[in-house]
Amino acid sequence: MSENEINERKLQILKAIISDYVSTGEPVGSRTLARKYNLGISPATIRNEMSDLEEMGFLEQPHTSAGRIPSSKGYRIYVDRLMPAEKKDPSFIPVIQNQILNLAAFEIDKIIRGTSQILSELTNMAIIASTPSARKVGIRTIQLVSLGSHNLMVVIVLDNSQVRNTVIRTEEMPHPGDLLMLSNLLTMKLSRLSVEQINIGILDSVRKDLSGYRTLFASVLSAVYEALTKDEDEFIVEGKSNILNFPEFNSIEKAKEIFLTLENPDELMENFEKSLGEGEDDSFRIFIGDETDITDNKDLSIISAKYQLNGEDVGTINLLGPKRLDYSKVTTILTQVVEELNKKLSNLSKEDEDG
Repeated sequence: MSENEINERKLQILKAIISDYVSTGEPVGSRTLARKYNLGISPATIRNEMSDLEEMGFLEQPHTSAGRIPSSKGYRIYVDRLMPAEKKDPSFIPVIQNQILNLAAFEIDKIIRGTSQILSELTNMAIIASTPSARKVGIRTIQLVSLGSHNLMVVIVLDNSQVRNTVIRTEEMPHPGDLLMLSNLLTMKLSRLSVEQINIGILDSVRKDLSGYRTLFASVLSAVYEALTKDEDEFIVEGKSNILNFPEFNSIEKAKEIFLTLENPDELMENFEKSLGEGEDDSFRIFIGDETDITDNKDLSIISAKYQLNGEDVGTINLLGPKRLDYSKVTTILTQVVEELNKKLSNLSKEDEDG
């Protein structure tokens, strides 16, 4: 029997098992279901249906004569077809808004870190958040600063208030007035453009205006590109100790494995991105246990959402926890927090334009 052929009764039994297991953490038996849930069928019928669900791969039996627990496949069909849509709590939104609004203005990395801390407190899960890639963020200003007779610092301030700088060597240092003129010209020509948007036509226009400084222009351009493309992936990790609150990870061996994973977020997130199939909507993703090869840990699930700056996806916030989660509650919290984060970043951009 395929997943699409599973009948309504089996779905309701699976839903009840997952609800009970998420709540208690204990394997669920047929008598428990009959007593606690109004399924309208006998324990014997429930037992037969549970056996079918186990054969179909939706349930697992951790010990002989014990009840069943959901498998990764069981959680997947629950998330995709059975999970109740939890209503947003109107009283909850101002709490999120106030916390996010109070985060550091004009420093996007601190805003993402603060948001991650908020999510860690609200969900009791570990958080991995990626900071915006400098490739996709517009340039605000470029400033050339003399560091002696042959060294020139190129300082790039981005629209998200990140600052990148690098030092280049020049055989002949321009006069201070010329450096100011060159800085203003580069800022005027490249302002609001990301490194991905700077095309040949724009470069030719700048090169013509800097006809007397072509060698310097080539060095500055190379420096800008290097500064905005190196160390592209940076991750913030919050709430690592929350993992210890889950019984699934309370053994020393499993806790060590999870902590090592959180100590190397680059590798985890690289595997996470590779696991997404082509053409899938990746704005919100849930990966459950052993349905992917993200990690060797088959008890780990990841819930991920993208956040935006100026209408563009610039990073992700990822919640890490065991398969046994209240997915409805957690996804609702993540959705609400990301919505408020996007508003914060949108207002940040507008304030910057007004300034």
